[in-house]
Amino acid sequence: MKKIILSLLVIFTFSARSQTLNSYEQCSANIELLRSDLRSMLKKIPAMPPIGEVYRAARERYDVLQKMRGAMDIDSCLVESEKILRITKPYGRR
Repeated sequence: MKKIILSLLVIFTFSARSQTLNSYEQCSANIELLRSDLRSMLKKIPAMPPIGEVYRAARERYDVLQKMRGAMDIDSCLVESEKILRITKPYGRR
C-alpha cells in the first residue's frame, strides 16, 4: 500500500511540475510575442502617431509581465499576456 501511495505521489509531483514548466514556457512565449509587437509598433509610430498611445500602455504591461514571470506568478502572467496580445496583434507583424 505504501508503494502505491508513493508511486501516486511521485506521478502527481512530476505531472504538476511538468504543467508548471509548460505554463512558464507559454508565459515566456507570450512575452516574446508582445516584444515583437512592440518593436513593430515602434516602427509605425512616425507614420501613425496614435499608435504611440497603444505602444506606451503595452510597454508598461510588458514590464509588468516580466515581473510576474520573475516572481513565478505564472497564472496571472498568462491571463494578462493573452489580454494584451489581443490588443497588440493588429499592430504586430503576425
